[in-house]
Amino acid sequence: MLYRLFRGIKQNLIAKRFGDGMLTETKRTLTKAYGLEKKEKELIAKFLLKKIIEYIGEIEGLPARSREMDEIIKRQGNEATSMRQSAISFLEDNDPKWLQAAILENFSFALYGSLGKERSKYALTFIFEWIEDSAPDDYKKYKKKLDYVWLVLK
Repeated sequence: MLYRLFRGIKQNLIAKRFGDGMLTETKRTLTKAYGLEKKEKELIAKFLLKKIIEYIGEIEGLPARSREMDEIIKRQGNEATSMRQSAISFLEDNDPKWLQAAILENFSFALYGSLGKERSKYALTFIFEWIEDSAPDDYKKYKKKLDYVWLVLK
């Protein structure tokens, strides 16, 4: 019994550190993205909106946290991770393509709840704020659709 209690505490600490690290990485990536030229930010924001709306469309209407939804979100996360890995270049995290893929990957982790519920909400808020700042008209157009993510995290 004591072993199970210790193991549970250890797993919670590891998950908390992972969530803290991912939230920190999300902030760092968005800070880098804020430094891009206005036109580059707008292109990335439009790409992210397109992919996020596509991702939401794949899970919309499914029972929240169902096995099917979890499998789809995992697949989306794997796609975003592959995209980020493919975008690695000598520019490292100064490459707009890498930043674009990394933000999408951070979105996927947050949507799945990998950062923990509260940290996932913060990450999604930071990402949506960046998109809104970078492409305000497009963000307004899709705001209602984007709000679906808050239902997934309940």
